[in-house]
Amino acid sequence: MSPQALFLVAYMAGASALAAWIDIRLDMRRPSSWRAVGILTAVSMLVDANIGPVLHRTAPIVGVMVFGFGALVFTLLTCLWLLRMLRSAMPA
Repeated sequence: MSPQALFLVAYMAGASALAAWIDIRLDMRRPSSWRAVGILTAVSMLVDANIGPVLHRTAPIVGVMVFGFGALVFTLLTCLWLLRMLRSAMPA
């Protein structure tokens, strides 16, 4: 396995684990309405669409490990919350 592929796997696994941990820790603060989840999804999409210039203006390690990682964790956390809302809306 190449170093880049290994880094990508570790990066994604770390972001996923951190998003899951935050979801568990914020059990009582999860969004409970579709409106809140929609707003968080829109913010997540806005951050993802505009993260490129931020990554290029900072040092590469800072851009990737601080801003890119934070945006990825926020996106994964928003996806978890959206999936929880969808699952709760399904009939039993």
